Amino acid sequence: MHRPGRGVTSPTRCSSPRGAYGLRDRSSLAAGGGASGGIGSAAVQLAKHYGAEVNGVCGGPRMDYVRALGADHVIDYAAEEFTQNGESYDLIFDILGKSSFARSKNSLKPGGVYLAASFKTPALLQMLWTKVTGDRRVICAMASEKPDDLAFVSGLIEAGQYRSIIDRCFPLEQAADARCLRVSLLADVEAIRRQHVGLLPGLEMGVQRRAHGVSTD
Repeated sequence: MHRPGRGVTSPTRCSSPRGAYGLRDRSSLAAGGGASGGIGSAAVQLAKHYGAEVNGVCGGPRMDYVRALGADHVIDYAAEEFTQNGESYDLIFDILGKSSFARSKNSLKPGGVYLAASFKTPALLQMLWTKVTGDRRVICAMASEKPDDLAFVSGLIEAGQYRSIIDRCFPLEQAADARCLRVSLLADVEAIRRQHVGLLPGLEMGVQRRAHGVSTD
């Protein structure tokens, strides 16, 4: 268990980013959908900390929020397809699994990386294939939480350089209620997926954001 610094509150610690590490040494990043969610908001902030020029993709109502996180450019996925705007990036972070390496490849600079946070077997096979061929790679994000990573994020929080999304807080004695709420919200996400696959990514991310923003105090 990682012990937070004095300036880190319990809710902030619980909502620290998972799966958004590995963004070092990239000068330009496109968070390809979901930039306003839990992983996406962490990715935007960490990438800016490392000095990258960040392009965030999200729904129109969340564009100002993503700008406030530090994104240099924000794209409304309903109005523009970021892989067809003529721009190129060192790294494309596909958070929701809504894109693909095939669609994103031409938007990657030579030596660029397509980083998938949500992936299935084809992406794993592409990761193996691009490791030995071509100059653009697929990486499936399977980051583990290391003490040094958590200490690093804790330091950013204490310095006011990272902020988390908190929906609500529960006292420890209501931990069971918090878990029930999270399970209920994730069930809503699954229902949205089944009824509106590919049609409501913004609504889906809103529900996911609430589900992952529940913490105990």
